[in-house]
Amino acid sequence: MENIDLSVEVAGVKFRNPVLVAASDLTCDTKAIRNCVEGGAGGIVMKGLSVQQYSRTRPLPYYFSLERFGRGYQTGNWFSPEGYNYYPPDEWLKRFGPESVKICHDNGVPFVGQISIQVGDDMTALLDIAKRLEELGADMLQASQFLCPNDPNIPKSYCEARADNVRALKEAVSIPIFDKMNSAWPNIFLDCVAASERAGASAITVWTGSTGIFVDVDKEEFYGIPIINAYMHGRAWVPDTMARVVEAKQTVSVPLSASSGVWDWSDVVSYLLVGASTVQVCTAAYFKGRNVFGEIVKGVEKWMTKRGYHSISEFCGKLLPRVRSLEELCPEVYPLPSPVTPVIDYELCNFCGKCVQGCVYGSLERIDREQGKIIQHKELCWGCGMCVSRCPVYAIKSVDEKGNVRWDGRGEAKFWL
Repeated sequence: MENIDLSVEVAGVKFRNPVLVAASDLTCDTKAIRNCVEGGAGGIVMKGLSVQQYSRTRPLPYYFSLERFGRGYQTGNWFSPEGYNYYPPDEWLKRFGPESVKICHDNGVPFVGQISIQVGDDMTALLDIAKRLEELGADMLQASQFLCPNDPNIPKSYCEARADNVRALKEAVSIPIFDKMNSAWPNIFLDCVAASERAGASAITVWTGSTGIFVDVDKEEFYGIPIINAYMHGRAWVPDTMARVVEAKQTVSVPLSASSGVWDWSDVVSYLLVGASTVQVCTAAYFKGRNVFGEIVKGVEKWMTKRGYHSISEFCGKLLPRVRSLEELCPEVYPLPSPVTPVIDYELCNFCGKCVQGCVYGSLERIDREQGKIIQHKELCWGCGMCVSRCPVYAIKSVDEKGNVRWDGRGEAKFWL
């Protein structure tokens, strides 16, 4: 893997690779930070400091993995009512701060300090914390704003309130500022992104903080904790966060950091391809250990070598120009029966039956093992593509009436218009 440059630069700060440890208990103290640095992370985002005592509280226990509930939950799905840094700001800054920054800098890893801002907080106290983090040697500052508690009906006035906080931080410190925001606020997310850039944020962190609750049906009880505002984590949130990164990238020009659900290197590459400059990782380390950061970096490097890339900049944001609106792809009502139907390659087909199970229109009726084929009624097909996407051996293609392959289950479909 020669001549591969994994480094990225954000607001003048150079990271040895784009994989940052997200603010979490993975970065709550010196020992935890050392483990992540040694694990291969390109940057450290410390667990956020809060001036509110309540935001530092948590029930015991407070982490609840869902992996025992089946395959759909086995890629890092878990939930937690975990709050901000357990340690009061003054204690953390004195007890852990100097050594944590030293560990990072001794290993060429930027240290990103984080303050957690809640509605009604004393900004004077928070600005003092920001200054002290800069004095310790923090390379950047991340402002985690209004993320707890989660409320999808946050008023639009919060956009300017957040922006005012960014302006105040810009006056208080000279280091670059990440503004971390919750993309689960659909009514104001892009307004907040735009307001943050206008206020002078150096970069924006896009994080999806959806909440939920879970039931253990065998016990006829809630699983773990009976509250509805525990944050949900896991790979299932990657597509949602990726869409918000695309929207944000189309709205502002400042660098973006994606932070939700990363399970392996392919998630990091995906975020980079849609325009994120860095990717903050948490979930994977909780399930695979601290060495996962280095494993993810190696995976990215291996992919770059295979694809012929020598630097992150060569492919970062590459897919953005390809994003289309639904109106562009579907300008009129499509005809039925569909002009695009599945064609099955029986030399590849293993007759697993997934295509039949997933055909809600009855076009793929059943497996006829005597004839060695799938009984198919093309006049019933709606051209949905479910069979193509479910086939584990890529034996099915969507083909139009002229014989052109519209989709083979890989990459983008060539849509019929």
